[in-house]
Amino acid sequence: MLTTNNQLQIIPTRGFGRLMLAFAGIALFAFATGGQVSAQPQSQRSLLSRLAQTTGTDPASVAFRTGRDYLDDQQWAKAQEKFSEYLKTYPSDKNVDQALYWLAYSQLKLDQGNECQKTLTELFTQHPKSAWAKEGRTLWVQVPGARALPSSGDDPDEFKEAVLRALCQADVTRCVAAATDFLKQGSTASAHLKMTSLSVLAHNGGKQATPTILGVATNESDRKVRIRAISALGATGDESVIAPLRDFALNSQDTDIVEASLYAIGQHSSPQAMTVLGEIAMSNRPKNIRRLAISSISQRPGDAAVDQLFKIYDADQTVEIRRSVISGFANRKSPRAGEKLLDIARNSDNVELRKAAINAIARRNSSLNEPYIDTLLNLYDNEKNEELKDQIIGALASSNDKRVTQRLIDIAKNPQAPIERRKRAIGWLSRSKDPEVLKFLEDLLK
Repeated sequence: MLTTNNQLQIIPTRGFGRLMLAFAGIALFAFATGGQVSAQPQSQRSLLSRLAQTTGTDPASVAFRTGRDYLDDQQWAKAQEKFSEYLKTYPSDKNVDQALYWLAYSQLKLDQGNECQKTLTELFTQHPKSAWAKEGRTLWVQVPGARALPSSGDDPDEFKEAVLRALCQADVTRCVAAATDFLKQGSTASAHLKMTSLSVLAHNGGKQATPTILGVATNESDRKVRIRAISALGATGDESVIAPLRDFALNSQDTDIVEASLYAIGQHSSPQAMTVLGEIAMSNRPKNIRRLAISSISQRPGDAAVDQLFKIYDADQTVEIRRSVISGFANRKSPRAGEKLLDIARNSDNVELRKAAINAIARRNSSLNEPYIDTLLNLYDNEKNEELKDQIIGALASSNDKRVTQRLIDIAKNPQAPIERRKRAIGWLSRSKDPEVLKFLEDLLK
């Protein structure tokens, strides 16, 4: 969104924020035009989704993904610490340019403007051709009181971008016409200029721009520009693009193109878009693609989304897919979603699904300020599976409710309870400042 002083504020969001490829350049133009083009909160998700594609079990990849997880949870201080540690430990790793960007981003969120600019200067110096350096130049100007951007050299197309921005401020119609010219077949414009032009058309061109953007999405030889165009189709508000987006999502072998298509479909609120997302979720596409579709459905308003989640859960016996639906139920305010979670927690014949439902009940009800303590305590009392009893207590442990505290005390002093559960209960109680709890812990030593 745009703040009142026209600074672009980009907010990562959990879940879909980790999974969806939203392609940040669609919103970047908003800053440059002084707020005439509204930036989408989804804009940062593309960058986060590019993080999500980082794989590998080597220590560098693991450290990098840990930083990413902190970003998803908006734990800026922990993200800053982890990316700083990663850069010191693995200075030659392939993801250093990304890590520098996200370190700077974390510093910006922590109001560390000077440190943010120092980190970005390092990014520009060490990786001037990186796509993350391009994103970093947009981040730079968000720093309050930022000094002038470091020069990136005499790039004719960069100058054209500046002219295009100025034209959009002066005359949107002429700006759209110029952007359309840059996107015609045979255009010699740079990839970055084409991406800027796509942003202009998506936010200013209306339905008349759809054929141009769709032509780029279908025929562009530069893969990155093509992906950006597919994502831009989501900002047009034109329902006619849903059919070609469905085709990209169901038939493309390029994961980035599929994810961009899912993102774009998710921007449309029409029943047709919901139907397509459900179709993809129940297709034979790879599980990660289907889970993206489920995540998109779970964030859509209305009972139709809940109906679709029920349909997917009943149609697919795959644990991974069902876990995604359970996570989707946790995002819903619908009483039916809550009842379904409770039914799964009580009656599913799969322990992993019951665990997921238990955690989802705690997440959902706490976010809705609805009572869930008694529900989970009753589940605990009636549960025979020791593993699930541990899961229930773990889901309750973060609560400061006195009923939970008393249950933890009961567990800790019960010699019949498994010793590991008693030890965990003591660990959770140790975080309390309640004098009665402290007295209880002292008495255990006697």
